[in-house]
Amino acid sequence: MLIELAALLYISSFDVDAAVRFSPRLLIVLLIVFGLWVQSNVVRYLGAVWLAFVGVAAGWQFYQGGGGPVAVLAQIVGVPCIVASAISVFSKTFSDEFACARQNQPRSKSALKRIVFGVLIAAAVAAAMNDIYRLALKFHS
Repeated sequence: MLIELAALLYISSFDVDAAVRFSPRLLIVLLIVFGLWVQSNVVRYLGAVWLAFVGVAAGWQFYQGGGGPVAVLAQIVGVPCIVASAISVFSKTFSDEFACARQNQPRSKSALKRIVFGVLIAAAVAAAMNDIYRLALKFHS
């Protein structure tokens, strides 16, 4: 994930438009890193799915591009993403260490995890309500 974060920051430094397009991916990566820091099982598995998706997309970019700097950058990002996804889902050692870290985590991390989860749910509800309101205005006009 940190390789993807570094690659996205590097790519976005070339162009402001690229920075705008990559900002959702950057936000997702930061949320995954935060979720793993607070030892969230949901984020662990969603992060593994995200990493698998990024790895497959990078592989597809390499397959379609055939070569060049973009294809090389895609493989620099893609291969570690696939490996990290497989480790986080299939590694018994990682699973045991993750479970042990969850059991021994400080109460502040548990509280922080609940607060962030609540804020994300509130933001999703607010966004949905905003969409419903705008859709109702569109059809009412």
